[in-house]
Amino acid sequence: METQPTRVPIATATMQDYLKVLFRLEKTQKPVPTSALADALDVSPSAVTAMSCKLHVAGLVRYAAYHGMALTPVGRDEALRVLRAHRLVEVMMVEWMGYGWEDVEDEADRLEHVLSPDFVNRLEAQLGYPRACPHGDPIPGPNGEFPQVLDHPLSRLKPGQAGEVYRVTSHQRDLLVYLRDLGITPGTRVAVMAAAPFDGPLTVRVNDAEQVVSLTVAQNVFVLGE
Repeated sequence: METQPTRVPIATATMQDYLKVLFRLEKTQKPVPTSALADALDVSPSAVTAMSCKLHVAGLVRYAAYHGMALTPVGRDEALRVLRAHRLVEVMMVEWMGYGWEDVEDEADRLEHVLSPDFVNRLEAQLGYPRACPHGDPIPGPNGEFPQVLDHPLSRLKPGQAGEVYRVTSHQRDLLVYLRDLGITPGTRVAVMAAAPFDGPLTVRVNDAEQVVSLTVAQNVFVLGE
């Protein structure tokens, strides 16, 4: 019996981790400096430089010394493919397996690298085609479609303004538990009642209760609205 050739992965798991972070950082700076990637991945600049060369040779990024790197179209497609698997796994863990949104990140990080596109497409259908992960991050489509949403951090709202929580950018476990306990989760409406001077905390109304959140926390909560 003639066997089918094995598909050669376009990138290793480590390469995919770099591509995911690069995709996120490109939203605010392009090309992305080596130092920014090193900070985001918690690795040395020399490690980023070595990986940048590998990604460049693989055609996944454009890299020039002292200028940083940017995703190629192929690299962007690979980053979105991995993000799609990651976020659908998170939805599965919360909806089917009883995980809290604070406990899905590490397991999804492991599974995103090994799931086939066919499995991911079937998972999406079984989940009812969710549009976002439990943290509110949009789920890329099967062909790389990615919605562009004009959201902004809660910290930008002034007293008297309100918005609906769209996503939480930090997935740090302690922060997610804290926000869950405050009721600040995607889909919740939050109104700013007061803002202390000199970068002080915000007083916000959530579910008919007033809460005080630090500016750091408010910078990680993105809202739609005013």
